[in-house]
Amino acid sequence: MFADRLKQARKAKKYSQAEISRILGVTQQAVGKWETGRSTPDPQTVARLAEILDTTADVLLGLQQNPEDAPAVGRNAFSRYTECLIPVVGTVRAGYGALAFEEDYGKEYASVKDPQNYFYLVVKGDSMEPRISDGDLALVHRQSTLENGDLGVLVYGTDGEGTLKKYIQRGNSVILHPINPATKNWSSRARNWITCILPARSWKRRPSGDPAPDTCIVTKSLSYNLDFQTGSHTLLPAARLSDKHLRRAVFFVLFFRENSAMELGEKLEILADSAKYDVACTSSGVDRPGQRGSLGSCAAAGICHAFTPDGRCVSLLKVLYSNACAYDCRYCVNRRSNDRPRATFTPRELAGLTIGFYRRNYIEGLFLSSAVLGTPDRTMELMIEALRILREEYHFNGYIHAKTIPGADPLLVERIGLLADRLSVNIELPSENSLLRLAPDKKKSAILRPMGQIAVKSAESRRQLAVYKRAPAFAPAGQSTQMIIGATPESDRHILDLTEALYKKYALKRVFFSAYLPVVEDERLPALSTRPPLLREHRLYQADWLLRYYHFSARELLSEAEPNFDPYLDPKCTWALRHPEFFPVEVNTAAREELLRVPGIGPKSALRIVQARRMQRLGMAELKRIGVVLKRAQYFITCGGRLPARGTRAEIAGALLDPKAFAVGVQQLSLDDFVARPLHCAAPAVQELADHGVAARQAAQMVRQEALTCLTRRM
Repeated sequence: MFADRLKQARKAKKYSQAEISRILGVTQQAVGKWETGRSTPDPQTVARLAEILDTTADVLLGLQQNPEDAPAVGRNAFSRYTECLIPVVGTVRAGYGALAFEEDYGKEYASVKDPQNYFYLVVKGDSMEPRISDGDLALVHRQSTLENGDLGVLVYGTDGEGTLKKYIQRGNSVILHPINPATKNWSSRARNWITCILPARSWKRRPSGDPAPDTCIVTKSLSYNLDFQTGSHTLLPAARLSDKHLRRAVFFVLFFRENSAMELGEKLEILADSAKYDVACTSSGVDRPGQRGSLGSCAAAGICHAFTPDGRCVSLLKVLYSNACAYDCRYCVNRRSNDRPRATFTPRELAGLTIGFYRRNYIEGLFLSSAVLGTPDRTMELMIEALRILREEYHFNGYIHAKTIPGADPLLVERIGLLADRLSVNIELPSENSLLRLAPDKKKSAILRPMGQIAVKSAESRRQLAVYKRAPAFAPAGQSTQMIIGATPESDRHILDLTEALYKKYALKRVFFSAYLPVVEDERLPALSTRPPLLREHRLYQADWLLRYYHFSARELLSEAEPNFDPYLDPKCTWALRHPEFFPVEVNTAAREELLRVPGIGPKSALRIVQARRMQRLGMAELKRIGVVLKRAQYFITCGGRLPARGTRAEIAGALLDPKAFAVGVQQLSLDDFVARPLHCAAPAVQELADHGVAARQAAQMVRQEALTCLTRRM
């Protein structure tokens, strides 16, 4: 019997009852009762015992007679289980009511041996609180036995009513026991209950380093009929079970998608790491624990920084709701075919985590995104519920930036826009062809439709707020998007044209560019050894700035003849060299739009020039005090009709070259160890020479001299 096998396995591993109780977090008396047969642990505890005693649940339960035939517990024990998508087929009441199988809620991930026998049900009701919440997903199986005391989805009566309860059999009666003390038990002596009872299974936490996110240990048993009229048990081979029987079955609950077994800290670590590839804000990347005599601490898990319009730096919790994605985008680290740890918050976990960080003054806001958890609608519903708890229950008035899932229902987009301050819909790939090739699950229309909806709703909200002071604000901080640079062959001109169109059509606040970081191997993507195109990303951000604040157009900056930015010159200097007829500009009379075209003069400097020249004529000294970068500007302006400086072509070229393109970093390990290495944003030519053994400083000098020579010839 189980008691004897448990005792034998414990002694074989030389554990005492006290040691087992400490590991499991139970009393020693409980372990003693198990070994004397006075009580039996639940399936989850059996799985945990099997792991501790280096055996299997089948062996402990007597379902496998020869322990030598049992697979070893560890990395190889779970190789037969695969991470796959399981359909969400309907709903079940955590109360009493109907069981609906005809609905289609999409698919969710699970690690199972026979996925064809599994399905998810969405839990409705609160009778199983706090263990099982409304909206959780229950993973259920269709075969073998349900032990007395197990959780199950029970279909009862002639009308096929279903409920999620703890299954307790007492004689010829069945008690459906809720966890919530506010809900009453329900018992039945129904004559015509014929029930297919499912296998006792339990989820087992994966060993450290195992690639499978979750694993179950399977116990084997026969299915049987329960005749509650006589109280007899009649064995029935599992092969004789039909769909008709399954419609009137007890389904054993294996696992909830919002799994509370995983520690909240583990979820945060996994999901914050997965969120770092979204570039809407930058991560701190610092782990600094609290020390005696110091105040506060710093954690790298998702603490990011953003800047408000008035210049304040605020910290944001940057995290995914889930990284268990149903899509298989080839460039994404969270794609379903990529082997990595998976985790999912519950709405209440995420809300509580945010409030806890906020109360400790770690953060001032939340940056929330998510992988596609089954379906876009399902993902959005969960994100909305988390934000609703924050806003309505915790009365959180801090900043919230939420990512909208492409393909979600417009009603859900409207709902999340009323809860978040800023919304984002990521385009990710710059062309429809690239989207079809690398992200076949996504559609261009599904991305652009919510963008248009957000733009329209934001405009309507602003008009309503102008009339009604207390009108609800829809995404008051606007919307943004992100594009991946370097994963596909599109030119800078194509990307910039798209950026300009997005600003004009959808009134975006920002377009973020993300240099492609090779994290997954695929024949359709750059090799893993490819460096991220950080300098190209930098040039696109400079061009984006010119579009938004300098009144440039995309067609002015790039042409069909030159579709890509110069790696050694910033876009504004490149335009100035291509249009010598525009210069010089008289600073004392030129319009603000003309001043903005001059290298070295920015929006603030141009405004100050316009204001200052009302009082006096401006010269070089005044321009320097205003903040003009005279090193560049002096070759493109006049002050009172006089050219401030006359330089040779080589001197002008040297002043215009971007020093960041030739930058090298210094790593000083000791007084005797001095090593200079190229920065990540250095020009590709510098990196290439460094890879071939040329010293970093020498490589930078060589490339700069060549660029200077070429630029001088062009002028």
